[in-house]
Amino acid sequence: MKVSEVLQLEEFKRQLEDVMSGEVASQNNAAYDASRAGARLSRTPLDRLREKGAWETDKMIDYFANVLNKSLVGFGAGERLYIHLVGMEAFKRTMAKLKEKEGDGDSRS
Repeated sequence: MKVSEVLQLEEFKRQLEDVMSGEVASQNNAAYDASRAGARLSRTPLDRLREKGAWETDKMIDYFANVLNKSLVGFGAGERLYIHLVGMEAFKRTMAKLKEKEGDGDSRS
């Protein structure tokens, strides 16, 4: 299966949504902890992506594909790296699920 085919799967989209929501939750927790300590967090690539309106699942799939092709423009190096890391985590989870389903299919035969 090609990478481009995996990126089109519903399972990849579900995994990406899960990773993205986890990232937002982690940042919200960190911001809460920092505010309780009287500190303030500096802006992160997640903040910049949200400001650009790029933190949506369908857009992130396209951006991730472009990062893999090294053709994404209009984003800083930190943002491209962040897109790559989030996308690779979702890709890794998707491939694990696909292998698990494949293994389950083989054992039933």
